[in-house]
Amino acid sequence: MEKSQIKILQNSFKEYLKTEEPFFEFSVGSDLNTRNSIPFRVIFPGIQLTLYYFRHLISRIAQFIDYSPIKIFLYRLIGIKIGKGVYISPDVILDSQFPALLEIGDYVVLGWGAKIFVHDYNGIIYRIGRVKIGTGTVVGGFSFIRAGVNIEDNSLVKLGSLNFNNNSQNVTSQLKMKENIENKV
Repeated sequence: MEKSQIKILQNSFKEYLKTEEPFFEFSVGSDLNTRNSIPFRVIFPGIQLTLYYFRHLISRIAQFIDYSPIKIFLYRLIGIKIGKGVYISPDVILDSQFPALLEIGDYVVLGWGAKIFVHDYNGIIYRIGRVKIGTGTVVGGFSFIRAGVNIEDNSLVKLGSLNFNNNSQNVTSQLKMKENIENKV
């Protein structure tokens, strides 16, 4: 990929960050010699790469701390928006690449080993997306939430589920839970 193409992508990415669009994605091409370096050249130019490594280090430290208030402090320190009364279980991974794109509402519980990512990369397409976990939501242990997913308030994300879009069958809203309870009574 030529420098001019990288510059265009860098500018497009900066514009994306100013919008409320759910996704930003780009193709890195198929050249095996450069496809792993292009995403970093596009999204982390100059000192941004150093800042990314610093955020990543802090998030890895937070991942291995069991005491939730310290984890929350560290994640907020790198820029993740975390509401009040949130509990983050051990081994939870919160993506540190773009912390400003991750928002966790008030009184959310993130179960053991849950993983929430604001980026994904399949070797050809690099995708970045906002993730919002609504107030009062419980994210089941070992579940996976992909870039661009918006979980409604007071939802339950099933244990061990893969959530790749906003219409996932693995997420139950409070309204659906209430209907299920009423139907059983």
